[in-house]
Amino acid sequence: MRSVGCGYRDFAESITVGAMGCTESDARQQEERPLHVLVVCQTAYPLVRGGIDAMLQALIDALPAVHRISLFMPGEWSSTSLETRRLGAVTVHRLRLRMPGDAKRPLRGFFGWLREFPVTLWRLRRLMRTEGIDLLHLHTVRDFHLYFRVLRWLGGPPYLLTFHGTDALNFAEGTLLGVKGERRVSPLLHWVAGGAGAITAVAAHYARLIEHHHPDLAPIRHIPNGIPLTPPPATALPEAWPDRFWLVAGWVEPPKAPDAAVRAWGSVRRRFPDLHLCIVGDEPRLGDGAPYYPGYLEELRALIVREGVADRVRLTGPLPRDQLAALMRRASGLLFPSLREGLPYVLLEAGLAGLPVVCNDIPAFSDVVTHGEEGLLVPGGNPEAMAEAVVHLTADPDLALRMGQALCAKIARQYSAQVMANRYLELYASLVAP
Repeated sequence: MRSVGCGYRDFAESITVGAMGCTESDARQQEERPLHVLVVCQTAYPLVRGGIDAMLQALIDALPAVHRISLFMPGEWSSTSLETRRLGAVTVHRLRLRMPGDAKRPLRGFFGWLREFPVTLWRLRRLMRTEGIDLLHLHTVRDFHLYFRVLRWLGGPPYLLTFHGTDALNFAEGTLLGVKGERRVSPLLHWVAGGAGAITAVAAHYARLIEHHHPDLAPIRHIPNGIPLTPPPATALPEAWPDRFWLVAGWVEPPKAPDAAVRAWGSVRRRFPDLHLCIVGDEPRLGDGAPYYPGYLEELRALIVREGVADRVRLTGPLPRDQLAALMRRASGLLFPSLREGLPYVLLEAGLAGLPVVCNDIPAFSDVVTHGEEGLLVPGGNPEAMAEAVVHLTADPDLALRMGQALCAKIARQYSAQVMANRYLELYASLVAP
């Protein structure tokens, strides 16, 4: 049986080509004022290992060539001097941004930071001047952004702050680097956010949430993530795959709730015995390589056995993005059991692949997917409702096809990388205007 994604490919490509033509004129209108933006982020660039990496790559590629994007990444402990290198067309700078906290030797850590802070600040100021930086774009508020707040106070370039995913949720609810025993954001992080020329969030519900908890920072602008509309190149799958399968893609962790998808698959199997579930992704890890959620992956494997779906559910581990794109072209649909999200790139990728989607009814998905038109929304934490939705779309391929087409059209129209880049470019220009 031919999958929905494969049957939809020609329609998806025609939609994306048309959308690209609509946005090129908008981009040309903003080429008149060249800007040099320094993006400050802890990223795996040029590798794409998460949503922030994907967003940065899409933004860099979509901005008109007349503008310049450089990257600044906080260096390791050994990066005591400024390191600069070229990665293709992008210049990447690294420098240690030491903070005063030292759990083992607090007094020594504070005086070490006090001695190093003015030197680091001077190096950063010299970098801004020699590189002609017009604007800083900070991603996910961090304590080391203190340097750029002070730099701005001393006459340095203005900065824009963007919230992405759980960092926005934690900042809004007061759990991001908060004081032990209290649910509040540290004064340092609030001070950094307050110095931004503008604050954006990639998801509308996160923008509303931050404004609710921090009204003094309003307005929080909503600029959603954008995805390149050019279809990824075809690639071979790593091994033989079943004829019919649904996908779950993302971190293997409790907030993504792949265990709910496993519980749903027992019911799905009773109706469609030949339908498989492929869970693509790796468990998140701490800096030392230890699992962020110890034991969760083992519990998930045990659950697969207990539910009697070991021959129908596959844990693939992480896959390269081109192979994930190839899987989407073959899949029958994409399942999103997540309990919390920002604006996941997997949803945008699924839309461009023409896949029908079944999502938990949380703002991250309901802001994009209209129930019954571009996908099906089910109550959160309800595996039976999830199973019913998968069965419904599998039993009605025409409905699944129409929903996939509708989602693709919306993604191409509202969530393209060019639309995202134009919105940021307009904001960039307003922040550096005399």
